[in-house]
Amino acid sequence: MKNLNPPNRKSIALFSLRFNFLFVCIVTFSFISIFALNAQEYSRGVGVYPGDVREDFLPVIGIDTTNYRNLALRRPAYHSSSYNYNLTAQLVTDGIKDLKLPGWDHTFYEPSMPGYLALYHNALWASLSSGLSMTPFWWSHSRFVNDNVVTQQLTSIKRFTSGIPFNKLDQIVPVKATLSNGDAFAMKSEQLTFGWVVNPETDVSGALVSVSSLYDGDYILQLYHTWRGRFFHEEKIACKNGTIEFSIPVLKIEDYHARYVGQDIAFILTPVE
Repeated sequence: MKNLNPPNRKSIALFSLRFNFLFVCIVTFSFISIFALNAQEYSRGVGVYPGDVREDFLPVIGIDTTNYRNLALRRPAYHSSSYNYNLTAQLVTDGIKDLKLPGWDHTFYEPSMPGYLALYHNALWASLSSGLSMTPFWWSHSRFVNDNVVTQQLTSIKRFTSGIPFNKLDQIVPVKATLSNGDAFAMKSEQLTFGWVVNPETDVSGALVSVSSLYDGDYILQLYHTWRGRFFHEEKIACKNGTIEFSIPVLKIEDYHARYVGQDIAFILTPVE
């Protein structure tokens, strides 16, 4: 059977032109792709400085399975509601790291719960004996909270600090203090040393307290009942080899009244001139 519409020269030439154009496009695109891949060795991308790979000496972040690294150190950190005051973002940004829980810890309590008062009490005394330059104030306001939390606790710590001339203390620094059955905190100055000891589980009466980095000589020791808001013991003790050690007395019944030391006490050490 004969072809009734044989292709003419014009249609063949047009097809050949289209084919050649398509071929040239494919070849050109291939070369552009090859050049683009090769260009990655010389450029780090648009808008990235330095653009030349040979001029980039920035450190490369890699996984370190051996050493601890805090990526949040001194950087902004955010967290949702916390189970307690230990699990907060700012502790990570401050570089605090430990595998153990702190010696004492209280979670958030409702006003009717016993721990509600202890939370504020411990915040006051831990802050003072650690060198905080301000006094924590309760976040809420009501007649119930003021009478049971703010008024009583602030009055107690005010009586203790009344005997400390903070505006005259020279070279005040934290010093090492230990408690045989709990935690201890202390601040030292040229004029006197004050501190706080605490055991979240049991009474501290009879426990041994040690304070280091002091001048040798005689000191007047004053023990303060942080819940009653008064000094209950005073004695003269000696510092030897830069360390003072004393035992917290065990209180006994007097005049048919029970006397209980409790789970924490504060102290003042004043050098005898």
